Amino acid sequence: MKANFYACQGGNRLNVYNFNNAIATITASAPAPTGTGPAIKPTIGPYSYYGCQTEGTTARALAGAAMASDSMTLEMCQTFCAAGNFALFGVEYGRECKFWQYK
Repeated sequence: MKANFYACQGGNRLNVYNFNNAIATITASAPAPTGTGPAIKPTIGPYSYYGCQTEGTTARALAGAAMASDSMTLEMCQTFCAAGNFALFGVEYGRECKFWQYK
């Protein structure tokens, strides 16, 4: 499924997935989307849905690495994230895949 069909899309918001629950709690997140939009995919490979995160005003939510593609899917983003051994990945604007290594 194409990433831009997932909830939590829009400016400065991204769906974040967590490798094997590397981070157990959410410290801040955007309000849950409402309406009849698509359901959140709870897992993608060994990654679990972490939450709908907002970008900061002075820093990126996931500042490790990024890639973009007009045909981005959550599965494609997860594959790139796993290949780079990143603990977190997220998709923003339906085409930008961002990664971060939690330490």
